Amino acid sequence: MYQPLRGFAGALLLLCAHALRAQTPDAAELFAHFRQASGGEAWEAVTVLVAEGEGKIGGMSGAVSSVENLRDGRFRTEYALGPAVGGDGFDGQRIWTMQGRGEIDEVTDPPQLERTRTQIWMTRQGFWADELLGARLGAVRLIDDAEGARYGVEVTPPEGSPIELVFDHASGLLVQTRAQEGLDLVVVSYQDFRRSEGVVLPFRQVVDRGDPRNQLTLQWARYAPAEQPTNVAFDAPETGPADFHFVDNQPVEIDFQLINNHIYLTAEVNGKPHLMLFDTGGINLLSPGASERLGLQSEGQMAVRGVGEKRQDLGMTRANSLRVGGFELIDPVLMVIDIELMQPVEGVKIEGLLGFEVFKRAVVRIDYPGRKITLYPPNQAPALKGTVLPFTLRGRTPVVEGEIDGIPARLTVDTGSRGAVSFHAPFAREKQLLERYRPRFQAVNGWGSGGPVYSHPVAVGELKIGEQTLHDLVGDIFTGDKGAFASPDSDANIGSGTLKAFVVTFDYANRRISLERSNDYEADGYERLGMWFNQSARGPYLEVMAVTPG
Repeated sequence: MYQPLRGFAGALLLLCAHALRAQTPDAAELFAHFRQASGGEAWEAVTVLVAEGEGKIGGMSGAVSSVENLRDGRFRTEYALGPAVGGDGFDGQRIWTMQGRGEIDEVTDPPQLERTRTQIWMTRQGFWADELLGARLGAVRLIDDAEGARYGVEVTPPEGSPIELVFDHASGLLVQTRAQEGLDLVVVSYQDFRRSEGVVLPFRQVVDRGDPRNQLTLQWARYAPAEQPTNVAFDAPETGPADFHFVDNQPVEIDFQLINNHIYLTAEVNGKPHLMLFDTGGINLLSPGASERLGLQSEGQMAVRGVGEKRQDLGMTRANSLRVGGFELIDPVLMVIDIELMQPVEGVKIEGLLGFEVFKRAVVRIDYPGRKITLYPPNQAPALKGTVLPFTLRGRTPVVEGEIDGIPARLTVDTGSRGAVSFHAPFAREKQLLERYRPRFQAVNGWGSGGPVYSHPVAVGELKIGEQTLHDLVGDIFTGDKGAFASPDSDANIGSGTLKAFVVTFDYANRRISLERSNDYEADGYERLGMWFNQSARGPYLEVMAVTPG
């Protein structure tokens, strides 16, 4: 008996959809409707917006604040969630980020700069500005789903990254933005609209990166035009007291083991020794087991992506001390990730990782041939030798310019990778590398904290990094859509399979890397037998985890 009604309802919805498409507004109409619906002429009196409230993510909550200058695009956000503080901003000259315990870094990585330029355009309300401040517009599209009828239009600001603005059909308000950030489609939903001193503002914002563990909700208790706009500060916060020291202010030399092309050293957390990976692309972290044995409480449950396809749970904790020889971090924030999952792969018990937080505070010299690491106080580091290269930071990982078989490429320098050259999937597609190299098969080429990594082994004839050239390397082409190697933010990854040809010095403060060539380097050959073995958890033997077809 309900079938006719269902058919009638379906026909009615179809007619409504056709009607909406027939009267789809252009972008100028959407922007004008939004302005009128959100306050109209009242916006003329608003120079700076100030917001204060609470943020929630992964079971943690804390204070969040934001200031935005609608005239020149300056902005500043700050948060305190669990044991960590952070934020970002633009002071009119410099784009900066804050993370961990409040350390400030200038943004220099091109993809991140593009995203921030788009954020500046949004802050300046470029959709209402003359000639859209030079932005390019895409076609308006109708979005008609469970959330109702909406219109989306893609905008690309000058030297910025694309962002889609989504407007509600009924109210005319901007209710959502969608933008690609690396592998993540970041959807920001604007809710709880209220009138505040003449303008309508969203008092709730929900930031969705595709995993519910990483969903951030901002609820503003106060969101209004600033009473005294000229007194609002947009500079980066002052850096707190030094959170590290060198014993006797002297350089520290540490022996390390190179196992499976990974660097291992011993570090002390709260006075207890732990075997840790040393990784330029990583963050300081402990395994849940190590954290529990130390009596440290982990907060939050977020998700993190590694080189494998699976995401892992991520928590945070704080220790009293993290020490490597005579170098000590004081009250460090540590991520908590189950890195012990790597034990069957590596054959050793891994309890943590040292990464960006060490490289940022010390000049780090890694003598691969001599198996020694030297940490220098920044004011005592010797002059860099060999080939000296500038780098940018992609998040926490250094990126340099190089060339692979004649193809210019942006290369992440990753001591946490065992390989020589790993092509990222977007770059491989753009340059048609499968057609160029014609690999014969796909195989498990690595095993990270996120599980197995499948790629196509290839022979790389020549790798150029500055004045240094290496020949006849084993490379691999990743073609998947998950994991770090699917990121479009760099083109290829060079790991210890390449780096062990050098003594490598990292000077993060000055964004420089030096490469001193070793005389006894021999490139690794392809060491697979058509299978991937891991150490079995059921006894002292190996377990076949994957077999290459054919």
